[in-house]
Amino acid sequence: MAEWPLSGLGARIATSLASHFNTTLKLLWINGSGVLDVSDFTEGPTETSAWWRQNSSGATDFLTDAEALTQLFGDASAPAAVTAEVTAASDTGAGKVELAITSEVDTGTDAARAVTPDALAGSYAGTAVMVFRVFGVGVNATTGEAKARRAIPSVLNGMNLVTAEAYIPGTPGTTSGTMTLTVERERAGAPVDMLSSALSFATSATAATGGAINASNDDVATGDFIDINCDGVHGTPAVGEVVVYLSFRKP
Repeated sequence: MAEWPLSGLGARIATSLASHFNTTLKLLWINGSGVLDVSDFTEGPTETSAWWRQNSSGATDFLTDAEALTQLFGDASAPAAVTAEVTAASDTGAGKVELAITSEVDTGTDAARAVTPDALAGSYAGTAVMVFRVFGVGVNATTGEAKARRAIPSVLNGMNLVTAEAYIPGTPGTTSGTMTLTVERERAGAPVDMLSSALSFATSATAATGGAINASNDDVATGDFIDINCDGVHGTPAVGEVVVYLSFRKP
C-alpha cells in the first residue's frame, strides 16, 4: 500500500472526499484494473463497480467512473486534472514525460522526450554496419561466388538485415551489360539469398540500385557466413574496389 501525501494531488483528493463522501477517509488504494478505490478498512466492494464508499448511514455506495471522478476532481475528465498536478520532467528533476518514437530518435534534436530501449534499437543508434570490399585495388571485376566473405559476430546475433548498398570508388564498368552483386547467408552449410533484387550497376555508374531485402532470409545469427557474389560484369569491367555496406538492426 502507498500513502498519498496531503499536498498537491493528495490534498485535492482528501479535500474532495471529505466534502463529498460524508465519512472519514482512512485508505486510498489502486485496484487490479488500475483504478483508485476508497476504503475505510471495514468493508470491501461487493459489486463490479471500481469505485465505492461508505455513506453517512454506514452502507456501501457504488459509483460510476464519471460520478467518482466528478466527486474527486469536480470534473469527469480526471486525467487532465491529474496531469495538471504533475510537472514536466527535466534533466534535473523527475516528472511527467512523453516517450519518443524511433523517427524522433533518428532526428536527434528533441530534448523533452524519453527514449525507450525499443525506440533506440530501431533507430540509427541501434544500427550496425558490416563493410565488404569486393575485388582489390586495381583489379578487374569478375564473376564468381564469395568474392568477399565474412562471419557474423556475436554482437549482431538476432539482428535483421535492413539495408544493402554498394559503391565503386574505383573505375566503373563501361561498354555494355550490367554488374550485379548478390548477398548470400550461409547457415549450417545451407545458403540462401538475403536480397529479393540484386545490387545492380549500370554502365559508368558508381552507386548500385536495387538491393531490396528478402524478409524470409533477413535474420542473422552468430557464426553465419555472409558472401558477396558477382553474377555479372560489364563488357569493360569495373576496375578497383567495389564496397558493399550491409546494415543490421534488432527486429
